[in-house]
Amino acid sequence: MSNKIFKVSFILVIFLTVLLIVANYSTREYFHKLIKIYKLKKEIEKTKVYNISLEKRLSNLQTKPKELEKAVKMELGYVAEDEILYKFNDSGSEKQKDKR
Repeated sequence: MSNKIFKVSFILVIFLTVLLIVANYSTREYFHKLIKIYKLKKEIEKTKVYNISLEKRLSNLQTKPKELEKAVKMELGYVAEDEILYKFNDSGSEKQKDKR
């Protein structure tokens, strides 16, 4: 009989302990903060990788004139004095294909 009471008491203590840990506001808050820290660390790692790629691009733009010229033309739309810029409309070519 005492063995059965001991088992029931032990299970009850374990259950109450787990309930106290799970239901306690500060414990839940602690785990939420741990999750937030984990997510922020992942975001920091992604940002570091992105920063490294930007540093490489900056270095290329500073040391390679052709890279700088290409970036200025592609991103800013500049054209050199001796160049002619041709622009094609892709949507128009699709309409012509449909008519054939």
